[in-house]
Amino acid sequence: MSPKGITNVTTRQPLSELYANFTFEAGSYGLLQPSIDLSEPLTEDDTALFRFIASYQNADGVQDFVNKGLTVTQIRELRSEGVGSEE
Repeated sequence: MSPKGITNVTTRQPLSELYANFTFEAGSYGLLQPSIDLSEPLTEDDTALFRFIASYQNADGVQDFVNKGLTVTQIRELRSEGVGSEE
């Protein structure tokens, strides 16, 4: 059976205020997982917002190439003035 469609659900939306978060996890089997999450409005009126999320994972598990990888997500949002308002 071949796939009939793909759904992309974005749970982390750009924010209208500056946001920055950095985490670092370490654990069993040599797990190393740093991640960064940045969000910033690009305009003063919040009509253009941007969010950047990146994480890297490396672990020496029992399976090769399963626990290694880089994930990068960029989210941009453009808003039109007056959308959703009744004039």
